[in-house]
Amino acid sequence: MRILNGDGGGWIKGGLIDDTVHFQLDPFHLNRDIIRKVRDKNQRRKIMSLLKEKKVESTLAYLKELLESTTDEKEAGRLTELHTYFFKNKDGLISYQQRDLNIPMPPAGVVYRNLGTMKHHICDIIA
Repeated sequence: MRILNGDGGGWIKGGLIDDTVHFQLDPFHLNRDIIRKVRDKNQRRKIMSLLKEKKVESTLAYLKELLESTTDEKEAGRLTELHTYFFKNKDGLISYQQRDLNIPMPPAGVVYRNLGTMKHHICDIIA
Protein backbone atom coordinates (compact mmCIF):
# COMPACT_ATOMS: atom_id res chain seq x y z
CA MET A 1 0.00 0.00 0.00
CA ARG A 2 1.24 3.47 -0.89
CA ILE A 3 -0.18 6.89 -0.07
CA LEU A 4 0.28 9.52 -2.77
CA ASN A 5 0.18 13.00 -1.25
CA GLY A 6 0.05 15.71 -3.91
CA ASP A 7 -1.21 19.08 -5.03
CA GLY A 8 -3.65 17.64 -7.55
CA GLY A 9 -1.53 18.33 -10.61
CA GLY A 10 -2.18 15.89 -13.44
CA TRP A 11 1.44 14.82 -13.56
CA ILE A 12 1.44 13.65 -9.94
CA LYS A 13 -1.25 11.03 -10.54
CA GLY A 14 -0.20 10.17 -14.08
CA GLY A 15 0.21 6.40 -14.35
CA LEU A 16 0.75 5.84 -10.64
CA ILE A 17 -2.77 5.10 -9.46
CA ASP A 18 -3.67 1.44 -9.07
CA ASP A 19 -5.25 -0.70 -6.34
CA THR A 20 -2.21 -0.30 -4.08
CA VAL A 21 -2.04 3.52 -4.29
CA HIS A 22 -4.36 5.89 -2.44
CA PHE A 23 -4.23 9.54 -3.45
CA GLN A 24 -4.85 12.37 -1.02
CA LEU A 25 -4.80 16.07 -1.74
CA ASP A 26 -2.01 17.57 0.32
CA PRO A 27 -3.60 19.25 3.38
CA PHE A 28 -1.50 22.38 2.80
CA HIS A 29 -2.96 22.88 -0.69
CA LEU A 30 -6.47 21.96 0.38
CA ASN A 31 -6.55 24.41 3.28
CA ARG A 32 -4.65 27.12 1.42
CA ASP A 33 -7.16 27.11 -1.40
CA ILE A 34 -10.15 27.22 0.93
CA ILE A 35 -8.65 30.24 2.69
CA ARG A 36 -7.68 31.99 -0.55
CA LYS A 37 -10.89 31.33 -2.47
CA VAL A 38 -13.54 31.68 0.25
CA ARG A 39 -13.53 35.09 1.91
CA ASP A 40 -16.30 34.49 4.47
CA LYS A 41 -14.97 32.72 7.60
CA ASN A 42 -18.28 31.01 8.35
CA GLN A 43 -18.40 29.59 4.83
CA ARG A 44 -14.80 28.36 5.23
CA ARG A 45 -15.69 26.66 8.52
CA LYS A 46 -18.68 24.99 6.87
CA ILE A 47 -16.52 23.65 4.03
CA MET A 48 -13.88 22.35 6.43
CA SER A 49 -16.57 20.83 8.65
CA LEU A 50 -18.17 19.01 5.72
CA LEU A 51 -14.79 17.61 4.69
CA LYS A 52 -14.02 16.56 8.26
CA GLU A 53 -17.33 14.68 8.24
CA LYS A 54 -16.23 13.01 4.96
CA LYS A 55 -19.11 14.59 3.02
CA VAL A 56 -17.41 15.17 -0.33
CA GLU A 57 -20.58 15.43 -2.42
CA SER A 58 -22.14 17.80 0.14
CA THR A 59 -18.99 19.94 0.01
CA LEU A 60 -19.21 20.19 -3.77
CA ALA A 61 -22.94 20.98 -3.57
CA TYR A 62 -22.30 23.67 -0.94
CA LEU A 63 -19.64 25.30 -3.13
CA LYS A 64 -22.09 25.24 -6.04
CA GLU A 65 -24.71 26.92 -3.81
CA LEU A 66 -22.23 29.63 -2.83
CA LEU A 67 -21.31 30.15 -6.46
CA GLU A 68 -24.93 30.42 -7.58
CA SER A 69 -25.83 32.85 -4.79
CA THR A 70 -23.06 35.38 -5.34
CA THR A 71 -23.41 38.47 -7.50
CA ASP A 72 -19.75 39.42 -7.18
CA GLU A 73 -17.88 38.47 -10.35
CA LYS A 74 -14.49 38.06 -8.64
CA GLU A 75 -15.96 35.91 -5.90
CA ALA A 76 -17.74 33.79 -8.50
CA GLY A 77 -14.41 33.27 -10.27
CA ARG A 78 -12.67 32.17 -7.07
CA LEU A 79 -15.51 29.82 -6.13
CA THR A 80 -15.54 28.34 -9.63
CA GLU A 81 -11.80 27.67 -9.38
CA LEU A 82 -12.20 26.01 -5.97
CA HIS A 83 -15.15 23.90 -7.09
CA THR A 84 -13.26 22.76 -10.20
CA TYR A 85 -10.13 21.98 -8.15
CA PHE A 86 -12.13 19.98 -5.60
CA PHE A 87 -14.14 18.19 -8.30
CA LYS A 88 -11.00 17.13 -10.18
CA ASN A 89 -9.47 15.87 -6.92
CA LYS A 90 -12.54 14.58 -5.12
CA ASP A 91 -10.94 11.15 -4.69
CA GLY A 92 -8.28 12.84 -2.54
CA LEU A 93 -10.29 15.34 -0.47
CA ILE A 94 -10.44 13.00 2.52
CA SER A 95 -7.10 12.19 4.13
CA TYR A 96 -6.01 8.57 4.10
CA GLN A 97 -6.23 8.47 7.93
CA GLN A 98 -9.95 9.29 7.76
CA ARG A 99 -10.71 6.57 5.22
CA ASP A 100 -11.57 3.01 6.12
CA LEU A 101 -8.33 1.64 4.72
CA ASN A 102 -6.97 -1.65 5.94
CA ILE A 103 -3.43 -0.39 6.55
CA PRO A 104 -0.98 -3.25 7.15
CA MET A 105 1.02 -3.34 10.34
CA PRO A 106 4.52 -1.91 9.90
CA PRO A 107 7.51 -4.23 9.94
CA ALA A 108 9.51 -4.46 13.17
CA GLY A 109 11.44 -1.26 13.82
CA VAL A 110 9.32 0.84 11.43
CA VAL A 111 6.95 3.55 12.68
CA TYR A 112 4.29 5.06 10.45
CA ARG A 113 4.21 8.84 10.61
CA ASN A 114 2.12 11.58 9.05
CA LEU A 115 3.08 12.61 5.54
CA GLY A 116 3.62 16.25 6.44
CA THR A 117 4.08 18.66 3.58
CA MET A 118 6.78 18.37 0.97
CA LYS A 119 6.73 21.95 -0.27
CA HIS A 120 9.25 23.24 2.25
CA HIS A 121 11.64 20.34 1.68
CA ILE A 122 11.47 20.72 -2.09
CA CYS A 123 12.22 24.45 -1.79
CA ASP A 124 15.28 23.67 0.37
CA ILE A 125 16.60 21.15 -2.13
CA ILE A 126 16.08 23.45 -5.11
CA ALA A 127 17.62 26.41 -3.29
